[in-house]
This record gives sequence, structure tokens and C-alpha cells, in this order.
Amino acid sequence: MRIIVAYDISNDLKRQRLSLWLQQRGFTRIQRSVFVGRGGVAVARDVERFAKRLLDPGDKLHIFLISDVEWERRIAVGEDLEAAQPTPLI
Repeated sequence: MRIIVAYDISNDLKRQRLSLWLQQRGFTRIQRSVFVGRGGVAVARDVERFAKRLLDPGDKLHIFLISDVEWERRIAVGEDLEAAQPTPLI
């Protein structure tokens, strides 16, 4: 299962803190304020608990849980994370 975390946090320090926290837990940035990681409801609740301590009035955070099948069926337009890696020269 995949967990998608999307947020709009106005405070730079709090936004950076959440970003680093997600990365330390294996989440990958797919947009400026969108991360994806593996896990289930328990991991999503951990994200919720951590984020609630950071959010100010007016800030928003959404957590989506989707199956691996749904993730594989996504349509991504633009540069993909894997495509961003340099191709080795042979």
C-alpha cells in the first residue's frame, strides 16, 4: 500500500521539519509539497499525529492511502523520479 502526503504549510521551518521527518521514514518527494511512501493505516496515523503538532490555523495536510495496483495505474506527466536519474554512459 502507498501513502501520499500532500500539504500546504505556511511556516518555512515547520514545512522543512515535516519534509525531513517524512524523508527519514522512507517517503520520497514527488512534488514540492507531496510525498509518497509505503505503509498502511498505522503509518498514516503516525504522519497525522506528527503533522498535527506542526500545523498552524490555515495550514492543510491530506493523507491518501492507495493500493499498489492503483499506484501502478497512475498517470504521471512530466519528469518522473526515475527519469531524473542520470543515464550511465556506455
